[in-house]
Amino acid sequence: MTVLKMKKQIKKIFSVPIEISNDYYMESFSGNEIVLSGFGEIKKLEESIIEIEFGAQIIIFYGNSLNISNYTGDGVKISGKVNKIEFIKKE
Repeated sequence: MTVLKMKKQIKKIFSVPIEISNDYYMESFSGNEIVLSGFGEIKKLEESIIEIEFGAQIIIFYGNSLNISNYTGDGVKISGKVNKIEFIKKE
């Protein structure tokens, strides 16, 4: 699968504009874990909100009992019950 084809699939599944879907890769496991591959900077970390910046995009996770269970230069693992994910393009 080509990178462009994968980006189009991501856009279709998550309704993310294709021009901001290239700085990370996101996977969800069992509804209680999300793994983001790629370098992201944690901007906000609370039990109900986690905000991470990936290049030109900010991703905000809303939920209950949210925490960062693993954070490396290669990615971040979020655990807890995620109710909503918001994608914001930086100006």
